[in-house]
Amino acid sequence: MLSAINRIAFSVFGVNIAWYGIIITAAMILSLVYVCIAGKRVGLTVDDGIELFLWVVPLAVIFARIFYVAVRPEYFPVRTWDDFVDLIAIWKGGITIIGGIFGGILGGFFFYLLHKKKISFGALVDLVIPTLLLSQALGRWGNFINQEAYGTLIAEGFPQGLPFSVFIENCYEPICPCPGAGWHYATFLYESVWNIVGAIACFVIWFFMYKKDNKVRVPGILGFFYFMWYFLIRAMMEYLRIDAVPVTQIICFILFPLAIVGGIVYTVLKVSYDKTVIDISENKVDYSKTYTKIYLFVQKVRLRNKRNKVGGFAEEKASFALIPKKKITKSPDPSQGGN
Repeated sequence: MLSAINRIAFSVFGVNIAWYGIIITAAMILSLVYVCIAGKRVGLTVDDGIELFLWVVPLAVIFARIFYVAVRPEYFPVRTWDDFVDLIAIWKGGITIIGGIFGGILGGFFFYLLHKKKISFGALVDLVIPTLLLSQALGRWGNFINQEAYGTLIAEGFPQGLPFSVFIENCYEPICPCPGAGWHYATFLYESVWNIVGAIACFVIWFFMYKKDNKVRVPGILGFFYFMWYFLIRAMMEYLRIDAVPVTQIICFILFPLAIVGGIVYTVLKVSYDKTVIDISENKVDYSKTYTKIYLFVQKVRLRNKRNKVGGFAEEKASFALIPKKKITKSPDPSQGGN
């Protein structure tokens, strides 16, 4: 049996430094190093990687706290100044990964708006996702140290001890039926392992998709993969966790099927678009092909949006000459367009 570890690693001038904080910080640093190194493949410099880090991390932390307190209003009433301090006292614990994901996406989007001439939003998402899953896998071990995010009491005959179950010395009261301590499903470890598997899959996909000689790219597809993978795993864990929040369960079961459908639709549109672009460059356009029809549909939508922005059909009145007559000698980089 792996015994519970003291939550406090050490103290500095009377300030306690928790193991959870150390683990989360280590995961952030690992992510920063990865982005700075791997970002070169998609045109980002080390300075860009640091700037992305400074956009994503603070907003992720802020929204992780906001989402945590938003679903627990009974624990965070705001009537006095002390109540407000408790509301924002992240140093006392209390964050949720779903809020962190939202804040991180928001920070990444702000970074993209400032650097959209250098990198597409899809390529930026693909860069971040592998290390995000790995970081979450590491972060779950902070839950073990804090003796939290564990499952219900194990069934009779279920193996005792990691990796199957974990002994909790101080169970949640009053929601836990065991007498203060007992063996519970090790949901923190289950989720950690599956996140590592997902991270490895993402690393492999990203490595091959962004090789210089690869012409088939679907920038942003790892974003759909992440929402499918993580929220499917999280949905299953929520049925085992003793502290599950109903709202989280609902969100998980909505997001992962939407991610599957969205990923399939997006992949079909992107591959069809790129295939037609290649045909145009080689003067081999076949209007009977399904992917050519999809390309025309996407182009019509984009042209209509463009016209709406500039205020009508001033110059190209009703023209839908979407396939250029002149031969294109150079195909656009699939990683930067059509998404």
